[in-house]
Amino acid sequence: MALLSVPGPALGHGGHADRVAALDTQIETAPGEAILWVDRAAIHLDHADFEAALSDLDRAAELDAGLAEVEAFRGRVLLRLGRLPQADAALVRALSLRPGDVPALLVRARVREALRQPIAAAADYSEVIALAPRPGPEPYLERARVLAAAGARHWVEALAGLEQGRERLGSLLALELAALELELRLERVEAALQRLERATTHFARQEHWLVRRAEILVRAGRSDEAYASYAKALQRIEDLPAHLRHSAAVESLYTQAQASMQQLRAASGEGRG
Repeated sequence: MALLSVPGPALGHGGHADRVAALDTQIETAPGEAILWVDRAAIHLDHADFEAALSDLDRAAELDAGLAEVEAFRGRVLLRLGRLPQADAALVRALSLRPGDVPALLVRARVREALRQPIAAAADYSEVIALAPRPGPEPYLERARVLAAAGARHWVEALAGLEQGRERLGSLLALELAALELELRLERVEAALQRLERATTHFARQEHWLVRRAEILVRAGRSDEAYASYAKALQRIEDLPAHLRHSAAVESLYTQAQASMQQLRAASGEGRG
């Protein structure tokens, strides 16, 4: 999902100088058209020329103080500059001019997350989800992240939001894995294992997920099951064709699984001793 839709030739192709020159010509022809100044500000932002972008936005505001795009785009520029309180104020103004503007809400959510206002950010993400016709998984994931960061008392709410996303979008891997981590924080091991199975059942390659399953079982104190899952992962790796088996990532996973099995054997021996 784009952060903010900006109309006009600012989003066209070509070099920076050519794009600015094209807008210069249009502005000379119609200097009172505020949206043209916003379009040129978009080009300046794309080239990280923040002060030029703000200057054009100031001119656009002088021409049309009621144009929501001006303040919405100002919020984007100020976010890039790290001027977070000012970015938030600009986006509040934009949303007062155009309530429910999804791109502006999404930018404000990210501003408020950066301001360490997770509950306010989560509220904006929720509004994005409610208003966007096809929100995709990103706002669900971002809302869950800010709620999880807000503390343990918000973990159940964060998990419920991911489940809302799963019901709307289906069992997407990113949603399931984010929910799995929250299940583990909440010490819901069986639920986490169910999510892992549901998320990975269609993968032909299972060795990574078998190791992840073993790690979860270790956390739950189910050492025998964890050992068996590590062993199965090692066997799957050994059965791979040589060009896959000897890749750096697979060899690292194999070494990790072997070391974890040795630790489990050692712990089991200590327990018997």
